[in-house]
Amino acid sequence: MLTYAVAPSGQSVSSGFYLERADLPWIVEVPSIASLGGVRFEFSTVGTGGPFVPAMLPFPLMGAGAGQGPQTYVWSEAGPGLSLAYDPVPSPFCRVAVQNSVATVSTFTIHALAN
Repeated sequence: MLTYAVAPSGQSVSSGFYLERADLPWIVEVPSIASLGGVRFEFSTVGTGGPFVPAMLPFPLMGAGAGQGPQTYVWSEAGPGLSLAYDPVPSPFCRVAVQNSVATVSTFTIHALAN
C-alpha cells in the first residue's frame, strides 16, 4: 500500500495525510533533492488538518542515533533514498516535514510493509 505526501515548492511541510494501515511498519522514499537538511514526520491526534507535532521519542526500529536531539528525524542526507520510518506510528494522521524548504514540488512515497 502506498501513500503520497507532496510538499509544494518553497514549503517545508507536505499536506496532511491519513495512513490506512498505521498498524504496519512503514518506510519513506525520499526524492532526489539537495539540501533537505532532515526529514521527519509530524503527527496529529485530531485529523489531517493538524495541529501537528514532531515525534520526540526514540522508536525501536530506527537507525543509529535514533531519538537524539529534540526531534526524531527519519532521514538526514540528500535524496534519493529509503528509510525505515516507524513501527508503530503514534497516530495515523501525519505529514512530512523537512528542515529546509524544498526548491521544487517534492513527493515523498510512504510504503506500508505487509506482514
